[in-house]
Amino acid sequence: MSDSSIKVVTLGCRANQAESDAFALRMLDQGYRAAQPNEAAAVVLVNTCVVTGMAERQSRQMIRRLGRENPEALIAVTGCGAELNKDRWAALPGVDVLVTNKDKPAFLKDPFRFLYGEAHDPGLYQDTSAFYDLPSALNIRANLMVQDGCKEMCSYCIIPYVRPNRVSTAPAEVLAMAQNLLSRGVKELIVTGINLGSYAYGLGDLMQVLNVLPGLVRLRLSSLEPKSLNPDTIRALAHCDKLCPHFHLCLQSGSDAVLLGMDRGYDTAFFEETIKTFRQAFERVGRPASFSTDLIVGFPGETDAQFQDSLAYCERMGFNKLHVFPYSVRSRTRAARFKNRVPGAVIRTRVAQALELSRQLAYRYSSNLIGGKLTILVDEIKEHRQQTPHSAFHIPRSALLIHGFTPNYLKVELPLSASHNIRVGDLLPLSIQSLSSDGMLQGVLA
Repeated sequence: MSDSSIKVVTLGCRANQAESDAFALRMLDQGYRAAQPNEAAAVVLVNTCVVTGMAERQSRQMIRRLGRENPEALIAVTGCGAELNKDRWAALPGVDVLVTNKDKPAFLKDPFRFLYGEAHDPGLYQDTSAFYDLPSALNIRANLMVQDGCKEMCSYCIIPYVRPNRVSTAPAEVLAMAQNLLSRGVKELIVTGINLGSYAYGLGDLMQVLNVLPGLVRLRLSSLEPKSLNPDTIRALAHCDKLCPHFHLCLQSGSDAVLLGMDRGYDTAFFEETIKTFRQAFERVGRPASFSTDLIVGFPGETDAQFQDSLAYCERMGFNKLHVFPYSVRSRTRAARFKNRVPGAVIRTRVAQALELSRQLAYRYSSNLIGGKLTILVDEIKEHRQQTPHSAFHIPRSALLIHGFTPNYLKVELPLSASHNIRVGDLLPLSIQSLSSDGMLQGVLA
């Protein structure tokens, strides 16, 4: 074990990832280094998730495993797990420090005060911009967290209990954070929040400010709640030419009865109108929008007919991917008290059906792109060593394999000879030629 090595493990959402990045980079700037894969670390941070029962189990299992693999490490646990049954998490073997979400801004500004037990003055940590200020070099893509907290109280969701305080970072601070990231080589910013649409200073206005930053190549938005958006915001987003026109709009169910039981605050007609507004706004500027969504399967009382309604609705909306979650009972939520539970075997069958629909939607959407032109932001360059089993290309052994994402968030594989001077972070125009058997787009330089 090195006295200056760190290991960071993140479970859950982009907000957790942004927070983990902040911790890791703060430590790296203080002379720590990332531990090698099989190396025992001196400091371990586990950023936990409890949005589902499975995520909570995985978080606990990860803490126990890291304790065994890093027996001399100082282990810190944070994330939403640290807000839920604090004593139980603190009692896990090897846990030395438990950092609640409330204390996280102070922790991320100066982790040493928490890790090594120095007293700290809470007054030092009122400037929450330090919470998100990443102080070191990053990859080409970085999360820019501008909002935290949710008070929507959907009947199934634990998040309002573990991240209850809605906080929005002021635009001037967001701008400084973004400029800091861009100065360190970041090309793509993913604007992130727990309930991003509730950003208090106006999400559309913020994106228009970020859109004109020098050095920025691309902008993206993380998950959006449909009822937090209005037509003016959507139209403002459409006029941000660096904003990738792919949006993850959280549906959860395509049945009005189930949405009502979930306390989502909208029905399928409202959701469809939101999709329509996005499509029209982005078509007017010549950039067709694409969409993915979340689908909860087996919510209490969901009938077979309602589930089939959900599948039909998702197909009609033309999503290019479904993130499918089996309903998970979360204590303290209202739905946990509902009596008409769907049997586990039924839920598993429905999950399989929803995943198959997702596969079909993705294949259909990607197939329609063949023969067209798209750009990718290069995020990986590998030397080709053997024939890619799912590839439609014949790739010489001397070739490089270039990977990157299109604006509509699809991964593309591009074989090039080693003589090409391509670098990570380049924006490449491609002609899409084919689709591999595992669904990856394949292209050539346009």
